[in-house]
Amino acid sequence: MRMAEWLGRNRAYRRIRLMYPEPGDSLGSKILYKMAWDRNPRLGVFADKVAVRNYIADRVGDAYVVPVVCVAEPGEAIDYSTLPREFAIKVSHGSGGVIVVTERADHRVTLPEDPRVGWARFEIHPDQVDPVRINNLLEHWQGLRFEWWPGRNPEWAYRSVVPRVVVEPLMASRDGGPPREYKVFCFNGHAQVIRTDYGSVTGGKVFTHYDREWKHLDVDFIETGHRHTQGVLESKPTFLSDLIRVAERLTDDVDFARVDFMEENGSLRVGEITNYPTAGQFDFSPKDFGVWFGKDWQPRY
Repeated sequence: MRMAEWLGRNRAYRRIRLMYPEPGDSLGSKILYKMAWDRNPRLGVFADKVAVRNYIADRVGDAYVVPVVCVAEPGEAIDYSTLPREFAIKVSHGSGGVIVVTERADHRVTLPEDPRVGWARFEIHPDQVDPVRINNLLEHWQGLRFEWWPGRNPEWAYRSVVPRVVVEPLMASRDGGPPREYKVFCFNGHAQVIRTDYGSVTGGKVFTHYDREWKHLDVDFIETGHRHTQGVLESKPTFLSDLIRVAERLTDDVDFARVDFMEENGSLRVGEITNYPTAGQFDFSPKDFGVWFGKDWQPRY
C-alpha cells in the first residue's frame, strides 16, 4: 500500500470515529458506529463471498448455499467455454463488481471497452459475452480495495478478503425473471424486519418491508437521495418460518447483520450476509421509522 493511501485510510478511520463516538438513535447511525468500532473477526467471514459459503454450510447445511460453477484464485484463468449460457460472475471482496449474463438482458447492451468503471454492476445477454472485456473488468475490480477509497467511509470487514472470482449459475423466478430476494435484518440473533427486493441488478428495484409476522410496514426506503417504490403486497410466504430460522441461526453470535436470501421455485439460498447495509447511508419515510427499526440494538464495542 502506498504511503499516501495508508495515510488517507487512517485519516478516514479517525474521522468516522470522531463522527460516531456513540451509536446514536437510528439504524443508520448505529451501522456507522459499527463500521467505526466493531472488530469482530466474524465480520471478515461474512464479507468474503467465498469464505461465507463454508460458514453457511456449517451452520445450516449445503442446501442453503448458492451453487457455484467455479472459484478462480488471483491470477487463475477462467475457461469461458465451460460456463453455462446464463451465469453471474463476481469478485469476492466487495459490493458490486458483478456481471449477470442472462437471456432477459437487452441484446444491444455491451460491456465497456474501458474497464475503469469502479464498483459497477452489469447485465448482458449471452450473445454479448466477450471474455476479453470480462477479464479486463475482473482485473480492474481485483485491483481495487473495497475497504476504503477517498471520499468514502471505511468498511473494516473487507480489509483482509482475498480478491477471488466466483462464477454462479443464474437463478431465476418461476416466470424466468430475476429471483425474489428476502433480506432479513437480525439483531442479536433475532429477526425483526424482512425486506422484499425485486428488480434488475443494475437498478429499478422495488422494496417492501414486513415485520417477522409478515405485517406490512408502510415505509419508503431512501438511498442516496432516491426514494424507492414499494412493491405490490405479497401474501405470507409458506417458507417464512424457515427464512427466520436460518437467518437467526446464521447471526446468533453477532449483534447485527442482514441475511439476504434468494428464492427459486420454493427453495431458499443465502446470497450473502451483510455487515453494513448501504454503508449506513440511507433513510426512511416516515423518518422516525429508522429510530423504531434500531431501537432494540444497543451496540457497544
